[in-house]
Amino acid sequence: MVLKAEALRPLRTVIERCGLRRVLESGHMDTQRVAPSAGAQDFHLGDWLVQPSLNQVCRGSEARLLEPKVMDVLVCVAAGGGALVAKTHIIDEVWATRFVCESVLSRAIAEIRRTLGDSASAPRYLATVTKRGYRVVAPVMPCGTGEPHAGTSEASYVLVVGDREITLAEGETLIGRDHAVAVRINSLDVSRRHARIVVWNGGARLEDLGSRNGTFLRGRRLDAAAELADGDEIVVGGVFLTFRRDQSSSTTEALGHG
Repeated sequence: MVLKAEALRPLRTVIERCGLRRVLESGHMDTQRVAPSAGAQDFHLGDWLVQPSLNQVCRGSEARLLEPKVMDVLVCVAAGGGALVAKTHIIDEVWATRFVCESVLSRAIAEIRRTLGDSASAPRYLATVTKRGYRVVAPVMPCGTGEPHAGTSEASYVLVVGDREITLAEGETLIGRDHAVAVRINSLDVSRRHARIVVWNGGARLEDLGSRNGTFLRGRRLDAAAELADGDEIVVGGVFLTFRRDQSSSTTEALGHG
């Protein structure tokens, strides 16, 4: 559809008042765009499984639904892989044939956070970049190689605790006090599901899972997922762990503390 310049003039005031930067200088509206979630494959965002085709997010036995446009926003931001995704880009991708206010996008982000149990002030999944846009701060992993878990394939990283080495296989490795986690630390200062390390595509990220006493990396408490580098020191409940690159395999151990 083509809009003449005269027809656009009455709309420009509305656009400016809404804070929308996407002004159609060419007079064209793209009605052929496909929604970001259309045909999108399932993926993991942190500990959530995102299923765009079902407008659903799942964690364990828990499943929650999102409105289609809200799911489109989530898919669009997650596609950035941790990089800033501008508000204008999200609006263009999700509401390509509509004039919408930025407040509509803000409400969609708020709904995503509510559904995921996230917080704008201490984000675990979506972070706001003031006046610019949003980015994911949890690891994003496509499905197709199975659920993220401490797998059995050869790993390239280990956690060193004293003279012991614990293999980090590709996928998710949980750290905590619970008997079911891969790296168990037997201390009341450690939460049951305290933190996790995700090894994916040649890299590794550390994320606190809302623990009571926090997870520390390089002497600083984590407030968002962080990339790990060879030799990084991690502190969980007073226990010191060292992250190292290693091509050998090792057996996961349960750690006793004290």
